Amino acid sequence: MEKGFGIRLNPHTVSEQELLNSIENLLNDKELKHKLSIASKPVGSVNACIGLAEVLLSRGHRIVFAVNQSFAGKLSPFGFIEEILNDETGKLPAEYFAKSLLASGFLSDLTSEESIQMMCETPIFADLIDKMRANEPKLKAIIAKHNPDVYIIDDFAGSPTIIHSNKPWIRISSSQPLTGIKDDRTPPGCSGYPSDSDRQKWSEFKELKKNLFKSQLIKYNEWMEEEGHPLHTANKSILESPYLNIYGYPEELDYTDIRPIPEKWIKIETFMRKGEQEFKIPDKFR
Repeated sequence: MEKGFGIRLNPHTVSEQELLNSIENLLNDKELKHKLSIASKPVGSVNACIGLAEVLLSRGHRIVFAVNQSFAGKLSPFGFIEEILNDETGKLPAEYFAKSLLASGFLSDLTSEESIQMMCETPIFADLIDKMRANEPKLKAIIAKHNPDVYIIDDFAGSPTIIHSNKPWIRISSSQPLTGIKDDRTPPGCSGYPSDSDRQKWSEFKELKKNLFKSQLIKYNEWMEEEGHPLHTANKSILESPYLNIYGYPEELDYTDIRPIPEKWIKIETFMRKGEQEFKIPDKFR
C-alpha cells in the first residue's frame, strides 16, 4: 500500500470483525481502491529477496528481479534491474484478492482441521499454476536477455525454465520454517500446533493435508510433461533445491533444539533490509 493511504491495524490485537470491516471499507472507497495495490506474489517474499540481494549488490553482483506489474518502480531505487513479468496496468488486484479472501471463509473462527480441509477444497494453488504458466514465455525472454549465473526463488512453485536449467538455483523460504522444512519431530506446517502437543493430532492433521496440493500437482505435472521434464511426485508446493536452501528465522524461536538444520539448508537470523526505520520491541513484549 502506498505510504499515507489505507488503514493501519495492530496485528497483535485486531479482531476478525475489525479486519473484515477494514477490507470492506477499502473496497468501497472509490478513491482509495485505485491506489491500493496487493502484489499477486507475496510481499514478504519480495522483501526477503531484497534483503539478500542488497548484500549481493554490495559485493559487486548484478541483480535482476522478475516481478509482477504491482512492483514496477519499487525495486530500481535499491539499485536492482526490474523486469516485469505481466502487464496488469489498470487492474485492481487488491479488490480481487480481498474479495476472494472474504468469500473463502479463511477468516472465520475455524479449527486447524477445518482450515486445512477448506484449503484443500479451494482451487487457489491450481489457479496460481495457471498464472505462473502464463508468465513463463516472458520469463524465458528475461533469462535469455540477462543470462544469469544463478537463480534465487521465493515462490510457491518452481518454474521449469529455472529448476531444469543448467544453472544452479537457490530456494529462499521466508515463511515460518515448519512450512519449508518437514521433520517428524516438529509439528506439521499450517497446523498451529505447539511442539509439545499431542502427536496423534499431528498425524491426523498430516493425513488431512495430503490433498492440499493435489490439484496443483496435477496441473504442475501436466506442464512438466509437456516441457519434457521429470514429474514432480512430492505432495508439497515447491521442490527443495539440490544446490542450496535458505530460511530466515530468529534462533530463539527456531526449532533447532528439536531437529537439526537439514543438509543443503542454511539459516540466517533475518533477511535484513537497509533503511532508516529503527525497530523497537513493543512494551508488551519487554
